[in-house]
Amino acid sequence: MVFNSKQKRIFFVAFFAVVLLLLCLESWIQIRGNRMQAGEAADLLIGQVSRIIQENAKEEKALTETLKESYITRAESVAYILDHRTTAPSEAELDEIAKLQRVDEIHIFDTSGTIVSGTEPKYYGYNFDSGKQMNYFKKMLTDKKLTMCQDVTPNTAEGKPMMYAICWNDTGTYMVQVGIEPVRLLNELRANEISEVVANMPSYEGTTIIVATKKGKIVGATKAELQGKPISAIGLGKAKSGRFTARVNGAWSYCDVKTSGRYRIAVVQEVKTINADVPRTVLIVAAYLALAGICMGLLLKRLSQRVREEHREAITDAMTGFLNRRAYTEAEAFLKPDTTRDITYVYADINGLKHANDTLGHDAGDELITAAAACMREAFDGDTKLYRVGGDEFIAVVAAPPERAKAMVDDFLARAAAWHGRFNDALSVSCGSAYRGELEDASLGALQKKAEARMYKMKQQYYKENGGADRRRT
Repeated sequence: MVFNSKQKRIFFVAFFAVVLLLLCLESWIQIRGNRMQAGEAADLLIGQVSRIIQENAKEEKALTETLKESYITRAESVAYILDHRTTAPSEAELDEIAKLQRVDEIHIFDTSGTIVSGTEPKYYGYNFDSGKQMNYFKKMLTDKKLTMCQDVTPNTAEGKPMMYAICWNDTGTYMVQVGIEPVRLLNELRANEISEVVANMPSYEGTTIIVATKKGKIVGATKAELQGKPISAIGLGKAKSGRFTARVNGAWSYCDVKTSGRYRIAVVQEVKTINADVPRTVLIVAAYLALAGICMGLLLKRLSQRVREEHREAITDAMTGFLNRRAYTEAEAFLKPDTTRDITYVYADINGLKHANDTLGHDAGDELITAAAACMREAFDGDTKLYRVGGDEFIAVVAAPPERAKAMVDDFLARAAAWHGRFNDALSVSCGSAYRGELEDASLGALQKKAEARMYKMKQQYYKENGGADRRRT
């Protein structure tokens, strides 16, 4: 099969369409794979943050309980010291006791729950009804065997973070409260705050870890500027959990959100960063496809050339180089009438070829055939198709005005008449022609019949003049 230019264009358009489809498919597969990997990485990060928050909460709780036990023991120690004194301690003496017990404040409450003495005179008069922080200890009034220690809480008077432990003395005549600013615990709490936990997480290019309350306020993020913002303001919306794509903080991102305890943990990964390898991968695939296309094109070109050569050999007469009967049959089948073109059909036949073969040998006959072909080739020029359709039969389809075609026919006959060869002294050719314009039916078959009839008429005249018999009639 030989591809024409239209078929080649269709082939290349189809090839490039397939290549484009394959590149789109490769991009989709790559992006989908990247999204899955991003989701797996997000799950790991969310799990890590969740575990750290839970572990920190446990550590804080354990530390707080340990400190509470210690502070209650210190309150009981102060009560023991005071019970074994014969006189009421002065403020200075209470300060010494505070230093000895490593506490920051000592307060003495009467049985009504009012501060009547201590290391901080400015707190005198405060009672369990003075504020929420102090109201926590009101249960002490109903149970003199009770001991209590408060979590780190801003105190009523100044709002500074303190832990207070309280107990009754042995006789139940007053209460002793010690106050400690738990520096170590406060440092632990600060370090374990969500903002610190998230800020110390390992950061990755294009990835942001966000921890927000259930109400949507960001309490920790690997980007400090997001701290304190509502998640709706940065594009995460109100999603409590799920996996989706959204424009977050100005960039399209893959978002993974999960609820863990009191918090919502989100991992936001920028699409352009996650898919940074897609153009490179697609380019590599495109290069491979282009190389495959070039190889295929070269292969098809070589195959097409080979097919053309084989076809040319199949439709070419080996002796004369003219088109053969097969080529003529193909032309006859596909040539449609076209009265707008000047076409002259020439039918030529060698006279006396059989006689030359019989008397002088086939070399002499071959000489006449090649001589006739040479004369035709020299006489007919321009857009002319030359055929050898039989042993001594030649056809010329001339695309030229009739005057020009007649001149070519005359030149052909003159060249044949003047020819002399090695085995033959002369070459005689009978020739008939038909012009398309003189026939109603402009088909190739109609032209052939008209030209062949005129050729036979000339051949009869030749045999009549030379005293021979027309081999076609015997």
